[in-house]
Amino acid sequence: MHLLKRVLGHFTVVCLLAVASIALNNSSRRRPAGDISELQDTFGRLTLLHGSHADLSGAVRATQGGEILFSTPLYLSLYAFEYKPTGLEFSPIENRRWRIAKYRADDGQQTDKDGLIDAKRTAEITFQGGGVYGSPTCGGWTGRYKLAGRRTAVDADVILNGFCPPEEWSESLAVVKAFKGELSIQKAGDEILLRGKDGRARVRLVPFGLPPAGPTK
Repeated sequence: MHLLKRVLGHFTVVCLLAVASIALNNSSRRRPAGDISELQDTFGRLTLLHGSHADLSGAVRATQGGEILFSTPLYLSLYAFEYKPTGLEFSPIENRRWRIAKYRADDGQQTDKDGLIDAKRTAEITFQGGGVYGSPTCGGWTGRYKLAGRRTAVDADVILNGFCPPEEWSESLAVVKAFKGELSIQKAGDEILLRGKDGRARVRLVPFGLPPAGPTK
């Protein structure tokens, strides 16, 4: 896992393929890829990361469709991306632990200028490999999501394995409802604002660890 963390810490360099030397399985020689599309439907061993002296002997890269996978003997991680002329563009919401700072409730509570209310309790979500993880307040997330450019379609719910106070359960259900359906992804600094198909704000995400009274106010 330590090796993969070092790999992923530098993997933005991999996206700039001109500085990455990759041994392709279907090639008898090592060469830098001339174009990103050359990596489609290929597997390769990672041999160089610019600025890193990590041991990459066990690091493997696989590219298929809109996903790139990094794998070591003990761990693997999957990233969705889009092909762009200058490199690979990764979704800003994936592979990060988010705190659900605000959400749309439409229940008469006082809202901010975007129509959102503050989450009263700690709620979090992580989008990774097509699955959603964390807790919408009480209970745990279960379900999937799909990405298409700067849009995501979330089909998730909450599961409960024990007692949950009624007020917390009510907020969990309201948070889940705010995520339902197709959402556009709007990035502002380290924050993410998710909007519904009608253009109205639905959820504001901030990196987990920022205080509740942080930049969402």
